[in-house]
Formats: sequence, C-alpha cells, structure tokens
Amino acid sequence: MSRLVQLLRDDFLAQADAGMRLMVSVGADRALIPAGHNGPHYALETPVRNTCHWLTAFLIAYRLTSDIRFRQSAISLRNWLLDGNVHFRRGVFVMRQSLGSDWCNGVIGPAWVIEALARLSDIEDKQACSFLRDYISRHRFDVHSRAWIRDDPGRRKRGIDGTLDHQAWMAAALADAGERETVGSFLDGLHAGGLHLDGNRIRHILMFGGIKGWAVRTMYHRACLSRPSHMAEIEEGYHIYTMLPLVRLRARHPGHPFFASDAWGRACGWLTTASIERCFTSRYGAGYNAPGLELPAVWMACPGEIPLVEDDVIEVWRRQRERTFDAATGLHTKGCPDAVTLASRAYELGLGLETTRGA
Repeated sequence: MSRLVQLLRDDFLAQADAGMRLMVSVGADRALIPAGHNGPHYALETPVRNTCHWLTAFLIAYRLTSDIRFRQSAISLRNWLLDGNVHFRRGVFVMRQSLGSDWCNGVIGPAWVIEALARLSDIEDKQACSFLRDYISRHRFDVHSRAWIRDDPGRRKRGIDGTLDHQAWMAAALADAGERETVGSFLDGLHAGGLHLDGNRIRHILMFGGIKGWAVRTMYHRACLSRPSHMAEIEEGYHIYTMLPLVRLRARHPGHPFFASDAWGRACGWLTTASIERCFTSRYGAGYNAPGLELPAVWMACPGEIPLVEDDVIEVWRRQRERTFDAATGLHTKGCPDAVTLASRAYELGLGLETTRGA
C-alpha cells in the first residue's frame, strides 16, 4: 500500500468515525444528518443530500473494516431516507429550495441518492434495490443530447440539465448501480465534444445540440462576457470535482476512446501546482469543492497523465487539512461557508479509495 493510500484510508476511517456524531436521532433506528446550504451557492437544502453522503461513507467504511457500528449507522440513515420521508414528492426527492431554481438540484441531486442506494445493495437490502430501480426509471435519458433529464418535484417541470458536473456525477452514480448503455452513450457524447475546454480548464456546461443546447450555450456565453472573472472562479473551483466522477467512469469503461482523447489529456494537464493554488483561493474551491479530498483519487486513477508527483498530492491533502480540518470535531468544519456539507464530503475520500482500489 502506497504512502498516499495509507494516509487517505486512515483519514477517511477517522472521519467516518467522527461523522457518526453528526447523526440526529428522529425515532427508533431512524436518524438523519442535518442539512447545509450548498456552500457559496446558498441554496437551502433538505437533509437528504448530507444523509446520502454519510450513508455512502458508512457503507464504504463498513466494507473496509467490518465494524458493525458503521453498518448500524448506515441502516439508521437508510430508514429515515426510505420510510415515509417527508421530502419525497411525486416520486423524487426534494433536494433544495432556492428562488428561481429547481427543487431537485438538476440531476446531481438524484445522483447523490443513487450512490447511496447502490451501496445498500451490497448488504442485500431488497427494499432499497426495488426503490433504486423505480427511482432510476424516473430520470430519463435523452438520446439526442446524450444527457439525463431533471425531474423537478417543486415546479413540476422536466428538462435537460446542461451543467457538466451534474451530468458526470449522474453517469458515475448510475454506473455504480450497474447501468451501462446510457452511461456509454453519455461518454460518447463527451468524446464528440460534450466536454468543452477553455485552454485546459473544463467549462461548466455540457455541450449538446438542439434548441435547448443552444439556449444553454447562449446563457453561458453571456455570463462569461458579463462576469468573466466570476465564471473563471467557478470553473477553477469545479475542475477537480468534475474529474472525480469521470475517473470513476474510467474505472468501469477503461477502453472508452474519450479517455484517450486530446480533451481528456488537456483536462488532466490543467492539474498543475499553479492551477491547484487557484482552487485554494476560489470561493468554490477549498471551502466547498475541497481539492484535498478529491485530487488524490483523480491523480491515482491517471498515472503519468497529471503533471504532479505523489508528494505534490500529499501536500494538497495536507493543505486542505490545515485550511478546513477542525481537531475538535474530527471533520472538515473550519473556515468554510457550509460546515456540515463540507464535513459530509469526507465520503469523496471513500469513493476515491473504491475507484483506485486502494480500499
């Protein structure tokens, strides 16, 4: 086991242990994790997101250690999530409420739910497996845009989600659940130009055709013209976060030509020490999309493709801890706009260990 993997494993398990203290009991064998507000976006969220993050984390920790406490904690969260949940409306979960926004958080909200449900199958939870199949069926795939359609339980509207990281996380979650055909089509779309770059930096939108695609591109380009520094800050903060689900997809589709493309190589090439420094200054970076939790998995999945060495990655992990880790809580709750959500993103370390087979 490499030094980096050992550090990540020890760190993840320590945070999973500390995370059990965040659980709020709401009845016999029922618990939730309190809601955050989507970091600097300040969209008031329901507890569904963070509950799913920790449910996923506890199930990964249980598989790593066989510690029954992690399994029991996961079951308590599962019971709150699936049994008469007040946030389950019209067949989908309400993830957030924010003026002018959908209530599902595009397709990334459902992706977080699917990640958790997919891992409940590992403990042979038949109800969760049945719920998962029904939940996936609610989120249809548009074959022309090669992207998933959001199902908004608040405004009762459907439409293609044009945000790239949302679509990438949905694809990775569905791959976890065993889906291959639509996930492969999504990767085909990325290879055909769906992943768009500004230099080497991943742009925040999914490029696709049709009227909806034109509307998404128009809105994006207007934002770039009117607030160029703001859009650059968003994309700098989200670059690694977008790559994390893509390396998870690569682990399941290693021969797909997208991962041998020029676009993929350039996206990997963006990950220099100078670029990562900007992640630490972006409002959407270290305090929210934490590079110290996300970069290690991306780097380990792309040996030789990213211009960093192991010591560089360990330094990013160390700086993340210095910036946001609080010894009093044992979690990343210090100096960030949404402490409970950043703490919950410890689960990304678990996803990384799974992806790189470091677990």
